[in-house]
Amino acid sequence: MNANFNSRIKQNRAKWRVNDAVMRVMLWPKALIDRIFPQGSSIRRYYGLAVSGVQIIILYGWGSFWRRYRHYQQTEKNVSKWRTQLVRDAEQKVFKIEPEQFLLPKKLKVAVVVHSYYTELFGEICTYLKNMPCSYTLFVSIKSKADMQAINAQLQDLPMLERAVVKVVANRGRDIAPFLVDFASELADYDYICKVHTKKSLFTGSEKMEWRQYLYKMLLGSKQRIQAILTVFARDASVGIIYPARYEHTPYWAYTWLSNKWDAAPFVNRLGFDFDPDEYIDYPTGSMFWIKKEALKPLFDIRLARNDFPEERGQTDGALHHIMERCFTLSARSRGFKYTIINDLNDDVFSYSDARKVSSYFNVSPADLIQHTLPLVDVVSFDIFDTLLCRPFASPDKLLQYIEEAVHQRYGVKDFMRLRQQAEADIRLRQGHLGDVKISQIYQALASAAGISWEVAEKILEFELTTEIELLIPRPDMLAAFEEVKGAGKRIILTTDTYFEKPHIERILMEKGISGYHQLYISSEEGRRKDRGDMWDYIIEHEGIRGSNLLHIGDNEQSDVQLLGDRGPYFIVHVMKPSVLFRQSAHGNLLWQMLNPREGWRENLLYGMISNHFCLDTYPFDFWYCDKPLSDPFTLGYTVFGPLMHNFLAWLINYARLDGVKRLYFLSREGYALHKMYQDIAGSAALRQPNINLPAGSYLLSSRRTALFAVLKKEEDLLPFLDRDFNGTLRNFFEKRLNIDVANMQAVEKVVGVEDMGRQISLPSDYDHVKKSLLSVFDILAPQAEAEREALLAYCKETGLLDKEKMGLVDIGYSCTIQKSLIGLLGRPLNGYYFAIDDKAGKIRDGSSQARGYLGELLNPKISAVVIFKHSLLLEAVLTAPDGQLLYFSGGKDGAVPVFKQPGLAQKRFDVITRIHDGMGTFVRDMLKLFGAAALEIEFPVSDMLHYYQMIATGRVDLGDLKKVLSVEDEYSGLPEIEVIDYYTKLYDSQR
Repeated sequence: MNANFNSRIKQNRAKWRVNDAVMRVMLWPKALIDRIFPQGSSIRRYYGLAVSGVQIIILYGWGSFWRRYRHYQQTEKNVSKWRTQLVRDAEQKVFKIEPEQFLLPKKLKVAVVVHSYYTELFGEICTYLKNMPCSYTLFVSIKSKADMQAINAQLQDLPMLERAVVKVVANRGRDIAPFLVDFASELADYDYICKVHTKKSLFTGSEKMEWRQYLYKMLLGSKQRIQAILTVFARDASVGIIYPARYEHTPYWAYTWLSNKWDAAPFVNRLGFDFDPDEYIDYPTGSMFWIKKEALKPLFDIRLARNDFPEERGQTDGALHHIMERCFTLSARSRGFKYTIINDLNDDVFSYSDARKVSSYFNVSPADLIQHTLPLVDVVSFDIFDTLLCRPFASPDKLLQYIEEAVHQRYGVKDFMRLRQQAEADIRLRQGHLGDVKISQIYQALASAAGISWEVAEKILEFELTTEIELLIPRPDMLAAFEEVKGAGKRIILTTDTYFEKPHIERILMEKGISGYHQLYISSEEGRRKDRGDMWDYIIEHEGIRGSNLLHIGDNEQSDVQLLGDRGPYFIVHVMKPSVLFRQSAHGNLLWQMLNPREGWRENLLYGMISNHFCLDTYPFDFWYCDKPLSDPFTLGYTVFGPLMHNFLAWLINYARLDGVKRLYFLSREGYALHKMYQDIAGSAALRQPNINLPAGSYLLSSRRTALFAVLKKEEDLLPFLDRDFNGTLRNFFEKRLNIDVANMQAVEKVVGVEDMGRQISLPSDYDHVKKSLLSVFDILAPQAEAEREALLAYCKETGLLDKEKMGLVDIGYSCTIQKSLIGLLGRPLNGYYFAIDDKAGKIRDGSSQARGYLGELLNPKISAVVIFKHSLLLEAVLTAPDGQLLYFSGGKDGAVPVFKQPGLAQKRFDVITRIHDGMGTFVRDMLKLFGAAALEIEFPVSDMLHYYQMIATGRVDLGDLKKVLSVEDEYSGLPEIEVIDYYTKLYDSQR
């Protein structure tokens, strides 16, 4: 038990004490408010939200409160970016604008901006400008006065042209500088602006005429097309920019920052976004689009000058104009606008995302590309990190954050990550950003900056290396490709940009079973880097590559694809990093918005693990083209419930050990899967080396009805049966809640009366009437209770519950009814560990017994912010067992015999439920494999996981046919079997 956990325990206890005190004060007016204001009134809703908000602040902090508040506020208004991005089905709908829908305001001010570097192509643009359906102003930039006459001559034939402005501009910044510098002040007077230019795209060695014509046709192809575009703007005020879908010959990897990532960060940050060099971005490739003036304002506000752009040297990438080309969509988004894609050349079809952006990645699998290319080459190169081996983190810097916490705990070094990064930056600066840096150099500088000895620095270096080794995960299909290349007798080289040194890389490869390569090219050893290009120059020369005799497989769009491709006609197979590929999917983008992996290493780790589940295989074809990825039960278990189970079980283990519990009993039915996962943890090799002894674990058959009825000795023992809601007849109450046997039922009917037994009742409204009826038949019920009590005691003895060692019960939770009943029955203390417990559980805390709730303790379930309370049926449906609900135990020759209800729908389809359990268990085991005993100290962000859970429960994420299996029967409350997703979806929709 480490100091961090003990500190968290103290903090949590203090939080709950404050919470209890504040809630008592805030809840006293609730009864008055409920009487005065009707159900569903805004006063009651706001009061509940206020109480929940205070509770969130106390328990989870201001950060969690503000995130939830923003989510709530934006969802209520139904106009926010967050909801638009999160609910992807709205954005992914393709829509068509029909002629009868056209909207064209009379006073519309439209501008068209043309950069005419190739004057001979201006006439081609003019043929499209003749399609303008409204008057407009034309701004034309040209490179010399000699072009002026040719341009002016062609303006005469443009029918809707109202005014033309032609400017001579310096050949600097290409089409971007005239747009953002020369015409900036004038464009502020126009509502909508169309930007085009005389594009040849000669960087490939030949003119790309088809691409140019594709862009012109998509934006200006007909009068009807332009009217449709203006209609999209007019009918949806949230659209800020409209541009064509990806041209089929534009490589999908061009939708990244490529060589622009070194200088793009300041501009992206100024637009209000966190810069991510690995991100695939939506932007108008070719730099032609329609845009609102308000969407352009953030770029105008940067106030670029002509001299900010580099002199023209035929740059293919990495210049300021290439950066700004990628910022038009970001500019619109920074003002709260969304972007719209033109999807079809001939029909006016639009969407809110570019489905084509990375679709060509799935044209042919990387494995097939490698296989087809092998006969054509003699040398095959593999990148190492994110190609052959992947981390569970989505971002490498978040791994350093994780290491930072461990280094502080183990070695007392504070601010490790900043010191380490600063040490690396200082070394690069001293070297003039030439060569590369070795990790030993970094730690030498770190030791000096942190004031630690070299011996301690070496230990931390070794810890970083071993952590990397433990966390790196092979990509199976890439290892298979590696073996195929090896079997083909090709020369294999491995190359990587890294601060790790050759002995470190060799150790990593050996640990992961990668051998048989011929040469390592490591940037720290060679003093050259792939992302600068000089490593490729060196490899090509050193390996004697001639012609196209090289095949390279790598993940990085810039260093593995662009820079090598710029150097010759080599064969390149691009394999996308799992987290990058996953983020391009609708579900991956939803989780990115929800988890915000940039926030911290825990969020980043969770996103990375889910990404690896879906996209560790470099060609996840089935996932990519599945519109309901969570309809797979294993995936639902792994991604939604696995992290929650990990959190709960780690919490359970830490608290049970702290409390000195020697045995844990997992209560049926919800404890069935929990017990199996606990046994996996307890038997894990990861816990043997640190010699962590966990409490023994057992599965205990139990139910609320069984426990309550068995302790029935006096009249007041009947009152707990009235605590939960019930709807039905009084006969149903006796049959379903108390499970009275046939003979006793006849006797009850004589006492209560046939007419009264048929009366409809509702608890708690009819509490007094039901109580009177129940107490009147106590003498009939007591003998049945005594028989069941003897059988239950026999079962408890068989299972060891009567032993003297300290024991705990594990269940989903709420009122701790079973725990209280067993304490009374057995006359001994028992601890209880639950997901959440309500305010009725407080009576247990008598000093000898404890009731703990992971997500909340002593909460009022009617106003609590804890999602598990609001949507508890989903957790019950998932954590069910193969048997029906336990009714009671009967005595027999061989001991106590359990009697179960008939199986429900979930039990009849338990093969599906088992797959969900398998997914949950695999996630828990993966955490142990990756982090060992340290996994027990990792807690994923609770509020984000519960939001994901809530989206599943309320049908915001479609589970397809799987939702039909997720059912519960609640006869104890008088309810039939319920399909929980449909139930909560209808409830959610009715409350909106």
